[in-house]
Amino acid sequence: MTPKCYYELLGIDKTASDSDIKKAYRLKALQCHPDKNPDNIDEMTEIFAQIQSAYQVLSDPKERAWYDRHREEILYGSQSAQEVNVMPYFSTTAYSGFDDSKKGFYTVYRNLFEQLERLEMQESEERFNETYFGNANSSFVPLLKEFYERWSGFSTRRSFMHLDKYRLSDAPNRQVRRLMEKENKKIRETAKREYSETIRNLVDFVRKRDPRYQEYMKQKEIEENEKKERQKERLEQQKQKEREIIFEEQDWAKVDEEEYFLTAEEEDEDVFECVVCDKEFRTLKQLKNHESSKKHLKQLNELKKMMEEDDLMYFDKEQADVESVESKADIVENDLSHRGSQIDEIEPMDTFHQEEKLEDQEEVENSPLQSEERANSCEDEKVIQNLSESIENIKINKKQKKKKKKNENTCKTCKESFQTRNALFNHLREKGHAAFK
Repeated sequence: MTPKCYYELLGIDKTASDSDIKKAYRLKALQCHPDKNPDNIDEMTEIFAQIQSAYQVLSDPKERAWYDRHREEILYGSQSAQEVNVMPYFSTTAYSGFDDSKKGFYTVYRNLFEQLERLEMQESEERFNETYFGNANSSFVPLLKEFYERWSGFSTRRSFMHLDKYRLSDAPNRQVRRLMEKENKKIRETAKREYSETIRNLVDFVRKRDPRYQEYMKQKEIEENEKKERQKERLEQQKQKEREIIFEEQDWAKVDEEEYFLTAEEEDEDVFECVVCDKEFRTLKQLKNHESSKKHLKQLNELKKMMEEDDLMYFDKEQADVESVESKADIVENDLSHRGSQIDEIEPMDTFHQEEKLEDQEEVENSPLQSEERANSCEDEKVIQNLSESIENIKINKKQKKKKKKNENTCKTCKESFQTRNALFNHLREKGHAAFK
C-alpha cells in the first residue's frame, strides 16, 4: 500500500497548530473507526491505522519537523543514488502487524537493519559491531537495549564518493582540481550528515512503536514508582522515630528563669556599689580606684572597730540576761524541792490520828495564813513558768538573730557565707566581688 500524506489523511494544512491537529484526529478517528463502518471493515482498519500513525508523527514536534523536510522522499521515493531507500520505512504502511510474518514489524525492520549493516561493512575498512534486532519473543535486556543504544548514536562510515559532482581527471590545471576536490568534499559531508540523521530518526521511529520497548518502559516506570514508595516509607519511618525520641534537658543546661531575669535586670542597671562608703559607681574600674583610696580605707577601719565593739556589747548583754534568768530559776527550783522534802518526811499515822490530823489540816487551810501561803505558791509557779518561757524565747531569738546575721553576711557574687561582717568585708576587698545594686 502506497504511503499517503499525513496532512491529507487528517484533512489539515501544513501550518496547522497542535490543537487543530488534535481536533482533526479525533474527528477522523470517529469517522473511520471500523466499528462505525461494519460494511467495509478491512479497508477502514488500514485507514484507521494510517490516521493513528499520522497523528503520532505530527503531534511530536521533532518527528513533524523531520517529516516536513523529507515528505517528498517518503511519498515518492528518493532520487539519490542510495542503495537502500529508507524513506518508505517511516510509515506504518511498511509493515502489517507486530509478528514474525513476512510483512510483520519484526521481520521488515530486522531485514532493513541487517542490510544497512552490510553496506557499512562493505565500504569501511574498520570492523562494524553487529547487533541483533531480534523477534517477537526477544527480551529487551540486554540485546535490544544494546541495539537501540548503538543505532541511536549512528554515524555512517561510508564515503559517498558516488555523489561526486566533478571528475578530477577532467581538471585542466591544479587550481581547478583543488576547487573540484573542495566541492566534491562538501557534497560528501552533506550527504553523510543527512544520511546519519536519517538513520537516527528511523531508529527513533521504530523504537517508539516497538512493543518490546514499550513493555520495558512500563516495567521500568513501575520499578521506579516502587522505589520511590520504598524511599518515602523509609523517610516516614525515620521521621516517626525522630518524633518518638523525647529530648531530656540536662541539669547543667536548665536555666532558673527568676534568677536569670533578676540578673538581667541587675546587668541592665550596670551600677557598682561600695558598701562601706555607701557610694555608687558606673564602672568596675571606678570602684577599684575608690577601694584603693585613703578615704575608703579609713572608713573601712572605723567600720571594723565599730562592728567589733557592737559584737562585744551584744554578746555580753545576752550572756548577762541568760545568767540572771538561770540563777532565778535555780533559786525557785531549790525552794520547791525543799518544800517537797518536808512533806515527804511526815510519818504515817493510824486512822484515828489521821482523821484528827485531817480536821486540824482543814482548820489550818481555812485559816487566813494558809490561804496566803497557797496564793504565794501559785504565784511562784507562775513566775517559774514565765521564766522558763522567757528563757526559751531568748534562745529562739538568739538562733534567729544568728541565722539572720549569717544570711546577711553572704557574698552575692560567689554565694559564700561568713560568720561576721568583718570576714565578709575582708572577702570583698581580697576577691573584688562587688555586687550590683
